[in-house]
Amino acid sequence: LRVYGGESCSALQQRAVAVRAIEVPHDARERRADDRAGHLEHAGRVGGLEVERLVDDGDGMVAIGGKSGSLLVTDREHGTLRPLGQHPSEASVLRFSPGGDLLAAAGKSGSVSLWNVKRAERLWTQKLGGYVGALAVSADGTVAAGGAAEGKDFLWLLDEGNRSREIEKIGQVSSLCLSPDGTLLAVGEGKRILLLDLKT
Repeated sequence: LRVYGGESCSALQQRAVAVRAIEVPHDARERRADDRAGHLEHAGRVGGLEVERLVDDGDGMVAIGGKSGSLLVTDREHGTLRPLGQHPSEASVLRFSPGGDLLAAAGKSGSVSLWNVKRAERLWTQKLGGYVGALAVSADGTVAAGGAAEGKDFLWLLDEGNRSREIEKIGQVSSLCLSPDGTLLAVGEGKRILLLDLKT
């Protein structure tokens, strides 16, 4: 889903779609938008933060990742915006766990961090190298991370920050989704969607 500057959003509002991520183009023009979570005075900035990624948990909670690595979370119902913490580098990939209790962040530096949203506490950080382009988080805190390092694609499962398992023979990963119990992993790889049973 992409909205170009100057176009009406009325047609989009009539569609029954669940928006999981919003990307702000680097060359976005200035424009105003009224949002219950706050006022976006300039495309690409929220509360003075230069935005790299926004993601919604589907239940009113929004996470904002900055180019500086700053993380913010907002509750649309109450209209509050608060800092969550600092990721080691730009937070270009964000993903909530089911229920929105946990948030995983990653980016081009290859670092992955997992956060307890309610306590605003970083649970762990793991350096994978290369870059991470896709994340998924289960309710129990298992994180799947896909990316590339030294010209090789990788897909890791991280348990409490440790590389518990590498899934081999996987090409470039474009998207990931873990089942709530962490037993199944859907992988978008090129033109294929793979469903992996992690119990085997």
